[in-house]
Formats: sequence, C-alpha cells, structure tokens
Amino acid sequence: RQITRASYDDDCGGCSFQNKCSYCPGISHAEHGDPGRRSAYVCERTHVSMTAFEHLHNLSETGEPVPLPGTPEAVELLSGSTFAERQWAARRTGAARPGDQLRPNLIQITEPSNL
Repeated sequence: RQITRASYDDDCGGCSFQNKCSYCPGISHAEHGDPGRRSAYVCERTHVSMTAFEHLHNLSETGEPVPLPGTPEAVELLSGSTFAERQWAARRTGAARPGDQLRPNLIQITEPSNL
C-alpha cells in the first residue's frame, strides 16, 4: 500500500505519458526486486499503445481508413515516426528529462470514437 504512482517519479521524470502509464508493483518487483521502481515492460507497453493511438488519431484527422496489415499503406503509415516512438527512444537511452515533458493539453491522443 505504500507504493503509489508518485513512487515512480524518479524513474519516470520527463516522460509525457507518465499519467497514461499503469504501474504494477508485482512486475516491478519481478524485474528489479523493488516494487517502487518503474517496470521497463510496462513502460514499453505504454509507449507502444500510445504509438498506436497516435497513428489512429492521425488517420482520423485525415479521414483515411485504417489500412490492412501488410499492405503498402500500412507499411507507409508505420514508417513515419511518432511522438510516442521518439519519447520511448529517449527513455531507453536515458535522454528524457523532466523539462522534455509536454505541457498538459498541448497534445491530446485519444481513441477514435468510431472503433
């Protein structure tokens, strides 16, 4: 009960998706032996999900349909870099800093309502 989202502040500083990320003391304990540390698995899963949401958001903004997997349209869509992918690259290399965090409501990635 002592582990809260604030317990992860030291590990998650600079991440724009900190408020979107779930935390699991069990997974953290299995990875690090410390339930109050950030789980690399949960962090990566959050960034992958946010990448997908960002792609869907971009498609809904342009009115394009979601391409079928493996099609040239899907390959083209996934070849473009997203903010979430760049954020994950910065997290992996330790280059993310608290000053890099986006200000609230500067970017809003939400699920399309038609899914």
